[in-house]
Amino acid sequence: MIVALAQMVIETYPNTVVAAWSQFSIGHALLKQQGRPDEAVQAFRKVKGMLPNKLDLGALEGSRVVLAQLMQQHYGLSEKTDPLAMASFLGVDRNDAKAKAELYAILAFHWGRSGRIDLANPVLARLSQECPEERDELEWAKAEVGIGYLNVHVEGDEFCKLAIELLKPVLSSGVPNDESGKAAICLARFYKRSGKYAEAAGVLEGAIERHIDTAHAAEMLYELATVLRKQAKNEEAVKVLNRIVAEKPVSRYRIASERLIEEMSKDRSETQASLDELIKEADAKFDPKWKELASAPKDG
Repeated sequence: MIVALAQMVIETYPNTVVAAWSQFSIGHALLKQQGRPDEAVQAFRKVKGMLPNKLDLGALEGSRVVLAQLMQQHYGLSEKTDPLAMASFLGVDRNDAKAKAELYAILAFHWGRSGRIDLANPVLARLSQECPEERDELEWAKAEVGIGYLNVHVEGDEFCKLAIELLKPVLSSGVPNDESGKAAICLARFYKRSGKYAEAAGVLEGAIERHIDTAHAAEMLYELATVLRKQAKNEEAVKVLNRIVAEKPVSRYRIASERLIEEMSKDRSETQASLDELIKEADAKFDPKWKELASAPKDG
């Protein structure tokens, strides 16, 4: 039933994000409900071809997570695993550069999500050397490896610089897309966790206007507000949060922004109240002495 309905959606809305997610649903149903893993693999592999652009790659990422899990289950992936050994499992022609690039990208993606950039890097090198025309796969894989690594590490780790280097091509891309948005948010959070708030703000400020019309804009603005708050720049943070409320009213970050604005307002009130109490206490303690001195004879 699910497969039939999803197929109907694909035929009605071809080459759309909805179609890509419907194709993902077909793969999931074949795998989990019907126990047909071989057909499920091919269903998941079709997801990429249904995406109209790079603005929303969620279905692609989801499908490749499952494919990597299946590869792990069937082959017990390790540092000695030859990627091409899995070609038959995925139905990949070893002589087809596009299909081979897909295989390399999935394996690199798997190692990146596992925090093993040391194992992902050689796979990326093979992808680049053996499939030089498949720039999209290489860019996607590099970004996912960098994101996967930085999401679970803080500055100081020996591979962090390499992970940041992997993100640079997608961050400098002239056309904003899903990967560049995710990369900017990931790098900013990495800097924030490392206490490098100025660097985090710099990444976000450089990316926000380029991505203002994408699904990542509200999240970027919210992250920038939290970074500014860390820097005690509350007025600037509130301005950024108000942008979310005004410009992204249907975003889930709107409610979070309103709550944070309210919280920051309370912080200011409490701070002012504390200062007022200190002043009153000082007045009560020192005022009598000053008054006494003021009325004392001039000769002391």
